Amino acid sequence: MVAPAGISGRVDDYTVALQAGATYALPVSLDKYCGPAPTGLGIKLLPGRYQISARFDSRGAITKGGDMAGVALLNFWKGTIQSDILEFDVLR
Repeated sequence: MVAPAGISGRVDDYTVALQAGATYALPVSLDKYCGPAPTGLGIKLLPGRYQISARFDSRGAITKGGDMAGVALLNFWKGTIQSDILEFDVLR
């Protein structure tokens, strides 16, 4: 059994400066959110129709580290946003 990876050190808030109406793309891979396939070669979806969506919950900055105190002065959007549902088919 392989132990899950951990974080060594400090983790700060991830801030992205966006102007009104701008977007930010965060590419992700399904293998980061699904269990590994028995073959160990990534996930394997059976043929069929699937749906996927994403949700982001923002609470603003919560870092209280000494050298990051200025982050609390920034204006952060707070709320929840839900993506549209993407439907896709796996043929084989």
